[in-house]
Amino acid sequence: MQKLLFLLLAVLLPQLASAYKQFTINDLSYRTDGDADVATTVTMYYCNRDVSGAVIIPSTVTHTWTQDNVTYTRTYTVTAIGNSAFDTCTGMTSVSIPSTVTFIDEWAFRKCDGLTSINIPNSVTKINHRVFAFCKGLTSITIPNSVVELGKQIFWLCTNLRTAHLGNQITEIPSGTFQECSNLIYVYIPNSVTSIGGSAFYSCTSLPSIDIPESVRQ
Repeated sequence: MQKLLFLLLAVLLPQLASAYKQFTINDLSYRTDGDADVATTVTMYYCNRDVSGAVIIPSTVTHTWTQDNVTYTRTYTVTAIGNSAFDTCTGMTSVSIPSTVTFIDEWAFRKCDGLTSINIPNSVTKINHRVFAFCKGLTSITIPNSVVELGKQIFWLCTNLRTAHLGNQITEIPSGTFQECSNLIYVYIPNSVTSIGGSAFYSCTSLPSIDIPESVRQ
């Protein structure tokens, strides 16, 4: 009897966990990082494309569900913004990212034309490829000192970006970072940078000069 009960639990529990890996609260959708019943963190992976104005990503979210007449409640910490999470949310004017977030995945804010500035918290350590590509409303950006890795082309075709300040933990400016940022006039490059990739400043036609530190070797 005990063996039969164990086998039933082994079959049912994974189904319970997998059934509740994704959920939506207001306009934001979340995915648990692992089985819902044991996970402690989530990725914010999707935003309603019709969202407008200011968007606030909470630091924690609580999800309640019922299975087989049993109610479960779990609270998760938001630690990542997923691939294409806010892609083409053109009506969004600002977004508040909590200090629990450590990773922003590629294309996260692609074509968010209404976004003029964004405050990246000092908890973020990696910003993946093309996160802000085609954000034509973005005028300034500061990468905090917590960031140690940037992806390629993260500001590609941000045609109204004028100033950028890179944090002092960055060692590489990858290829195409500021590609075709035609109104860029100033970039701060810290002494931590040792390499600058190809086309990093391609077609930055308004940039009068760049102060490249002696630490850069290639």
